[in-house]
Amino acid sequence: IDGHLVLDEREVYAVYEIRSKLNPVTADSRDLIGALTRFQAAIDALRQGERIQIILNCRRYDPADDIVQMNSRVSEQAPEGFRDYYPLVLEKYLENYCRISMVPSFSFYVLFTYKQPQTSLDGGLDPKLDQKIAEVDRRARDFVTALCDSQISAISMTEKAIGDLMDESFNPSRLSPLPLKALAEAPSVPGLNSSRTELLFRSPVA
Repeated sequence: IDGHLVLDEREVYAVYEIRSKLNPVTADSRDLIGALTRFQAAIDALRQGERIQIILNCRRYDPADDIVQMNSRVSEQAPEGFRDYYPLVLEKYLENYCRISMVPSFSFYVLFTYKQPQTSLDGGLDPKLDQKIAEVDRRARDFVTALCDSQISAISMTEKAIGDLMDESFNPSRLSPLPLKALAEAPSVPGLNSSRTELLFRSPVA
């Protein structure tokens, strides 16, 4: 489901990618302190039954998209020799530097969930799935609103992006991504066909 991770129709997580314009190396210390203060305040404001998980995804940086963007900025008025020579030099330099230095690329994600405390008055009834999603969404919006400002944003992830994140997290050595349709159609328990768990944890653990 777009924006959500649902486990066995019992647990619902709102899933966000955290994007920041702040560079810890170059940003003003006051901006960094402000971001940390908001993060701590958002955590301190969590109410009973609310939980968050933070995922830090580190992968090798691929400069291909940035190379295309930088080359597009080469003026058409520049000498033809420069326009033919500079992009190739830039591409080779960046690719070699990133490969040799193993330049990392970090992505940050937040999973937010809520489990309603059970009381003797509710008779142990479990809310319906759509009710759980609506309640998690309402509470998650409060959390990310407290977390974000003009420098930091929280983007609700699509179903495909969530599937790719799970697959890459569980299978860092994967040769190919797991088709989302195969995961959705897989049975919950092992049998003649691979279960969802077997599909997600298909890479050997070193």
